[in-house]
Amino acid sequence: MQQVSAILPEGLSTGFQPLRLTCAYTSVEGEGFLRVIPPGPEVPRVVSVTDSVCAGAGRTIHSHTVRVSLEEAHRPEDLRAAIDGRPMRPFSFFCSVPDIPRFEIDFRVPARISEEKNMECWLGHRYLGAMEIEVTRDRFWWWRRLQPVEFSQALRRFIWEQQDKLQRRRAAPAISARRATTGNGFPPDSFSGLPGRRNPHEAAHTASGSESPW
Repeated sequence: MQQVSAILPEGLSTGFQPLRLTCAYTSVEGEGFLRVIPPGPEVPRVVSVTDSVCAGAGRTIHSHTVRVSLEEAHRPEDLRAAIDGRPMRPFSFFCSVPDIPRFEIDFRVPARISEEKNMECWLGHRYLGAMEIEVTRDRFWWWRRLQPVEFSQALRRFIWEQQDKLQRRRAAPAISARRATTGNGFPPDSFSGLPGRRNPHEAAHTASGSESPW
């Protein structure tokens, strides 16, 4: 026995709707009816609070930034948070699950906050509850979580970028010299040594009756 879950398309009216099931590459088919009822009212709620950089740290905040997961709310910009009565400033948010919907909102922890604190959230005037977080003052938390391979790759990328910038700076004067032109818009000596061709300045002086300077 297998269970198959599906998401209904948007725009269906309520009531009984016909349903037909087919299985690819087989002759198995099934028909029936299902009853569509209107969804209940959305209840905004906070489903998780983690560190913005290292989500695996849970509610232990190392980076002094907090990520709040908010569900069933269409205005994440209205979410407010505070630690011990001190407001937290949001600096980014994005939609992680459009169907629910679920938004991830990042907040900065106020300065001089450490140890276990209570974090409270509001969506407009609606109180969403309080949760306990632990803020550490370790400034080098990221160094212990950095893997040797990641550090080696980042160092090689940094060295390559610096070498590429240096090569571009060295090549810039040579390119400028090759692009140097005379006042008529043609490179110097572009007409020298070519049989049957004259410099445009020479042709202009000859047509006006003046002697060519070349």
